[in-house]
Amino acid sequence: DPKALGKDPFRSGKDPLALGKDPFRSGKDPLALGKDPVALGKDLMTFWKDPVALGKDLVAFGKGSHDIWKDPLVLGKDPLALGKEPMAFGQDPIAFGKDPFESGKDPVAFGKDPVAFGKDPFRSGKDPLALVRNPMAFAKDPLTLGKDPLAFGKDPTALGKD
Repeated sequence: DPKALGKDPFRSGKDPLALGKDPFRSGKDPLALGKDPVALGKDLMTFWKDPVALGKDLVAFGKGSHDIWKDPLVLGKDPLALGKEPMAFGQDPIAFGKDPFESGKDPVAFGKDPVAFGKDPFRSGKDPLALVRNPMAFAKDPLTLGKDPLAFGKDPTALGKD
């Protein structure tokens, strides 16, 4: 009796009824690896698919254990943290490493002002505000070039030509 020898058969992975051989020692049985599913509050059938066993909180993320290998949380992605609906995982680019927030479409996700984002039309030269220009007359206003509009060359009065 292993217990009489101070060894717990459920922790050693050995079954005394099987003459010291555990029929589950295939690497799929948590008992064989010294894991106690009872201590984790889980049963043997769900252990390897259980986010709790991988350091994830099943209840906190509302995921079923059958989702674990398809779960973006396991991939280091948390759809809730990115404002995504986890129920839409099947069509969620976040789970496949194609995060729309990292694709250059959402500057807010990078903590940037959308007006000053790389692919924003405001930075394309169409919006003088983004280029710290006069919004009233972009590229036509001598003020944007540091010139006095009254002496820019188009105002004869400023050139002393009355």
